[in-house]
Amino acid sequence: MWAQAGESRDMGGRDDRSTAPRRQTVAAVSAEQREEVNKRTAGLFMRLLTESCRQEAINVIKYEGLVAF
Repeated sequence: MWAQAGESRDMGGRDDRSTAPRRQTVAAVSAEQREEVNKRTAGLFMRLLTESCRQEAINVIKYEGLVAF
């Protein structure tokens, strides 16, 4: 799921591991449900970075760089 130390990961592409055959038997999620969850997660992440944890996000970027995210 996440890049190992020393590896890079193309964040622009989709990594739909939730649609892997082994996982489909665990939880059936429609494309619409997955899209809604993705939108809500993005909204939460944006709110955390820009409102709730704004100063912490600023400090992370300032001292650790964008790679810390």
